Amino acid sequence: MVLYRSTHCIEESLASLPAPHGAVLVENLPGDGSSEAALRVRPDAKVIRPGRNLGFGGGCNLAFRHSTAPYLLLLNPDASLHRDCLDVLVAHMEANPRCGAAGPLVLRSTDGTIDSAGMERLAPGWTRDRNRGLPSSSAPEGGSVQCLSAGVLLLRRSALEDAGRFPDAFWTDLFLYSEDVELSFALHRRGWDLHFEPRALAFHAVGGSNPPRRTIRAMSARNRLLTGMVHSTRKDLIHLPTLLRWAWRITLDLPRLVDNFLLPELRRCFWPLVGQVGERRRNLRTTDS
Repeated sequence: MVLYRSTHCIEESLASLPAPHGAVLVENLPGDGSSEAALRVRPDAKVIRPGRNLGFGGGCNLAFRHSTAPYLLLLNPDASLHRDCLDVLVAHMEANPRCGAAGPLVLRSTDGTIDSAGMERLAPGWTRDRNRGLPSSSAPEGGSVQCLSAGVLLLRRSALEDAGRFPDAFWTDLFLYSEDVELSFALHRRGWDLHFEPRALAFHAVGGSNPPRRTIRAMSARNRLLTGMVHSTRKDLIHLPTLLRWAWRITLDLPRLVDNFLLPELRRCFWPLVGQVGERRRNLRTTDS
C-alpha cells in the first residue's frame, strides 16, 4: 500500500485485509499521520519511509523489494476488500497458472455502482473502464481482459520476473496514472493472461487524495501518449483503423498535452520521459524473444 494523505481511510482499508497476510506500507508524504493511523490497526505492518514522494509506481516498486511472497496484492488506501475477496483471487490464480494478474469487481463505496471491472484497449495507450458507473448487476462475466486497474490488483511474482518486471514492475517516472495500463500491456506482450474475477468483490472511495485537477488531466494525457509510444506494435503502425483511433484520441487529449508545457512541474519532466521510450521498447520481453 502506498500512503499519501490517507489518515481518513487507511484504518478501514487495512482492517479489511485478512490478518495472516503481511502488510507493507510506503509513506509517500512524511509526517501526514497516515503511517501512525495504519499502525493502530496493523501494528505488525512494515512501514517504509523513503523521505519523499516516489509516486504510485515508485512506492509499489519499493514495497516489492521488501516481500518474498509468491503473490503481491496492491491495495489503495481508499479501497477495501470484501471478506473473501483475497481468497477468491488467490484460488483463481492457483487454478490458472498462466494468469499473471487478477482483479476483482470494484464497486464505488458511495453508490454501489461499478468502478472497475477490467479495461478494454481503445488505441495504443488509451483504454476504457468496462461498465464504469453502471449498476453492479451489469458487471461483465469473468475472464480475460486487456488491462486491469492497480487500485485492487493481485500480481503473480513469477509473471513479473518472467517479464523482466521485478522488483521494478512499474515505470516509476510516470509518477501517477497509466502505470497499471503500461504493466498490463507488458505482461500481455510476454504471453501472460490478465483475468477479471467478478466473484471477488472490493470497494473504492473515489478521489481520496488527488493533486489539482488540471495537473491530473495533463499527467494522464501525457502518460497515455507515452504508454502508446512504448507498446505500439508493427501491426498497429500499419493498421489504418488503429492509426485513425490513435490520432483521434491524441486530438481529444491535445489541450491536456499542451498543459504539459504550460505547467512548470510537468514541463521539466516531459522530454526526459520521451527519452526513455526507446530503451523501454527495446527492453520489452515478448513471446517471440
